[in-house]
Amino acid sequence: MPPAVRFGVNYTPSEGWFHHWLDFDLDSVRADLDSIAALGLDHIRVFPLWPYFQPNRTLIRPRAVEQLVALADAAAERGLDVNVDGLQGHLSSFDFLPAWTRTWHRRNLFTDPDVLDGQANLLRTLAAALADRPNFIGMTLGNEVNQFSSGPHPDPDPATPDEIDSWLTRMLAACEEGAPGRLHLHAEYDATWYQDDQPFTPGQAARHGAVTAVHSWVFNGTAQRYGRTSARASTTPPTSSS
Repeated sequence: MPPAVRFGVNYTPSEGWFHHWLDFDLDSVRADLDSIAALGLDHIRVFPLWPYFQPNRTLIRPRAVEQLVALADAAAERGLDVNVDGLQGHLSSFDFLPAWTRTWHRRNLFTDPDVLDGQANLLRTLAAALADRPNFIGMTLGNEVNQFSSGPHPDPDPATPDEIDSWLTRMLAACEEGAPGRLHLHAEYDATWYQDDQPFTPGQAARHGAVTAVHSWVFNGTAQRYGRTSARASTTPPTSSS
């Protein structure tokens, strides 16, 4: 066990929400980080939106990567470590997927060879850009990527547990190639444990990645059944911040 419990937050920019990457303002980011550090927290989780960083499969925007590194350096100046979500993905009920995986170019996120090549390249590139930063914790593959693999998602990318096993192995290996020895992980929401058709399994959560992260939500039925102020709702584990 670590010598002390760590506390961090998901960094939500105060200006522009996660679209701030389109109009990146480092002074605004610094002000946000000052507020976070003043709370006594020690790390943040950062969400580079996938379509903004990799708008085409073979194009990873250098400027976007530079902005991510600048954010990490600003965090270091304030004593904050940084965890980065790579394939981001899904936030607050909105999907952020590049056009080269959707509509006319519809391809499975977990099984299409070209998509896998692009994903691995992005993860490796982001990890490598941060590998020499002492405050870089590591990569998370994405935010609850299992929600793309089955219902209730309206347009899921179906896969078998074996295919997901291969996907996790390859994507985590790409992170390790970019930044060897860092804490790389995947993080699923809790349907992995209770939804029968989920190809992301508890075994994968336990065996893949440096740690097991569980995003457990009271709105999966707990609060509706027992009440929002019930003991059952209040003791549901919060979302991991790293």
